[in-house]
Amino acid sequence: MAIAAVLAGSATAAGADALGIPARLAVLTLMIVAIHMLWLLAGAAFARTLRQPLASRIINLAFAATLVLTTALAAWP
Repeated sequence: MAIAAVLAGSATAAGADALGIPARLAVLTLMIVAIHMLWLLAGAAFARTLRQPLASRIINLAFAATLVLTTALAAWP
């Protein structure tokens, strides 16, 4: 949705011609497919690691700590 919003904003800001909108939609579609393919490949590779209980626990704790840290930094004045 964020990518679509940026492309839509640039389409209206630039006064997109008839060829510009289909080109932007094609780029958006290609970006969505590429991003999903990367997530699929990363998830498949990551799943092997997460099947090990110790590695899964360590990764879970690391992600939890990262989430708490980024939330604290976002709330920092």
